[in-house]
Amino acid sequence: MSITDLEARYAPKRARDYMLTDGGGLHLLVRPNGTKLWRMKYRFADKEKLLSFGPYPEVSPADARLRRAEAKLALHSVEARSTSVAASMGAWSASVWGQSIALAGLFISIVLTLATFLAESLDLAERFRQDAHVDALTKLLNRRGFEDYVDKAGMGTVHLGAMVIADIDHFKAVNDSLGHQAGDGVIATFAALFAENVAGEGRAARMGGEELMAYLPFASLEQARETAEAIRMAFAQRVWGMAGPSWQCSASFGATAVHPGETLATAPAARRAIVRGKTQRSQSGRGGRPSFGPGRCRGHHWRSGA
Repeated sequence: MSITDLEARYAPKRARDYMLTDGGGLHLLVRPNGTKLWRMKYRFADKEKLLSFGPYPEVSPADARLRRAEAKLALHSVEARSTSVAASMGAWSASVWGQSIALAGLFISIVLTLATFLAESLDLAERFRQDAHVDALTKLLNRRGFEDYVDKAGMGTVHLGAMVIADIDHFKAVNDSLGHQAGDGVIATFAALFAENVAGEGRAARMGGEELMAYLPFASLEQARETAEAIRMAFAQRVWGMAGPSWQCSASFGATAVHPGETLATAPAARRAIVRGKTQRSQSGRGGRPSFGPGRCRGHHWRSGA
C-alpha cells in the first residue's frame, strides 16, 4: 500500500525508530525526534543494502517513488553488466589460453618455491662447509681447511713463498697448572697475533693442539723470518694475569722456503727446525743458534722470549 502525503505528514513520533512501507523496498523512516527519511532496501551481490533518497517533506511520496524507479533501473543495468563480465571471464578461464596462463602461474609459483628452497639449502651447506674448515676456538682455518686452501691456491701444489710454523713452549704445563680454560685463552691470543701479522694474501691455520701454521705466498725466507719475529715479540711481551700471579709464555718458530711445485710436504723442514731449537735450548739454556733444513727447504727456529 502506497504512503499518502497526509500519512507521511501526520506520522506520529515514537520512542523508537519505525517505518511506513510504500512497497518495492521503499519506506519512510520516522525518528523519535520527528525527522522522516525516505530509504530503499535492495540486494546486490547477495548482500542487503540501503539507499537514501532524502528527508520528507523536501522529497514528496511521488518524488520518492520516481527515485526508486530510477534506482531499480540503474541496479538492473549494473547487475546485467556484472553477469556478462562473469560469464566472459568464466568462458575465458575455460578456454585454452585461460588454462595455459593458469598453468603458467602454477609453474612459476613452483619454480619460485624450489628456487627459495635451493638457495636456503646452498646457504646452509656453505655454512656447514665453513664450519668444517674453521677451528672453533681460534676462528683460523683448521688442518683440513688449510690443506684445501693450499690445494685451491696452487692446484695441488703451493706457489713460490714461505711457511711459518709455531709451537707454544711447555703448553702442557699451562693446562696442568692453570686449567684448560687458561690454555684456551693462550691459544686464542696466539692465533690472533698470527692472523694479524699474516693478514692480506697470507692465511693462518691451527694445525692441531698448540701448533699454528701460516702460508705466505711469494714471500722470501727472510720475510717469513720477519713475520715470525714480529709474532714472537708480541707474544713474549704479553703478560698473563689469569689464575693467580702474572706469568709469561714463549713459543718456538720454524720457517721454510717454498718453491713452485712443492706441496705441504715441505712443512716438516720447518717442524724439524722447531724441534732442534727446543732441543738446543734445553741443553744450553735460553740461547740457541738458527737451524737450517736440508736442500732448498731451509728453516729457522727462534725462542719467543727475550
